[in-house]
Amino acid sequence: MATGGLGIVLVLAAMVGTWWSVSFAVSGFGVTASGGGDFSLFGGTTRLVTPIGSETSTVSYGNATNVGSVFSMAALFAFIGLVLGGGMIGANATARSQPGMRRVGGALGIVAFLLTLLSAVYVMTSLPTAVNLDSGAAGTSGYVISGFWGSQTTTLLGTSATVAWAAGWGWYAALAAAVLFLVGAFGSFRAPRAVPVGPAPGFTPDYQPPMTPPPTQP
Repeated sequence: MATGGLGIVLVLAAMVGTWWSVSFAVSGFGVTASGGGDFSLFGGTTRLVTPIGSETSTVSYGNATNVGSVFSMAALFAFIGLVLGGGMIGANATARSQPGMRRVGGALGIVAFLLTLLSAVYVMTSLPTAVNLDSGAAGTSGYVISGFWGSQTTTLLGTSATVAWAAGWGWYAALAAAVLFLVGAFGSFRAPRAVPVGPAPGFTPDYQPPMTPPPTQP
C-alpha cells in the first residue's frame, strides 16, 4: 500500500511536470542569445534571453496539433494508471478480511504499471515525429528532431547555433511511478495469508469428566 501511494503521488507530479525540454544558444559577431522551452502534458513555457533583455511566455498546443495529440494520449494513459493504482491500494486495504482481494490488488497494480509505463514510452517514441510534423507545417523545420534525446550544431558565416533536447523530470517521474506500481503488485501477490485463529501454544482446556447416565429404575 505504501509503494502504491507513493506511485500515485509521482503520477500526480508527473502530470503537472515537464516531460520534454528544448534549449538553444546562438552566438556570432560578439552577440549571444539563448533560450528554450519546457513542455508538459497540458502546455508549456518558453524563454528567450538576448543582450537587450529576457522574456518568458506560456504556450498551448492549439497550433501544434500533433504534439498536443501525443501529450493528450499520454495524459489519458497516466490518468487511468493513477485510478488503477488507487484501486490496488483499496483492494489491499480489504485483504485482511477478504484474502482473495490480494489477487485483485496485484492484477490492478500490474495494469497500472503497464499503462503508466506506456504513457512514458508513447511520448518517447511518438513526440519527435510529432514535433517534426508541426514544425514543418509552420515552416520552421530548420532542425530535424531525430530522437527523444539529442542535439545539433550549425555553423554559418561565423555564426554558431546549437539546439539540444531531452526528457524532463515529469517523464522520469512517470517511469518511477510505473516501477512502484509493479513493486506494489508483486507485494500484493506475495503478502502472507491470514493465519487462522486457534488456541494459544501450551493452552490446555479445563478437564471435564465424562458424564455418566443416570441409573435406570427397575
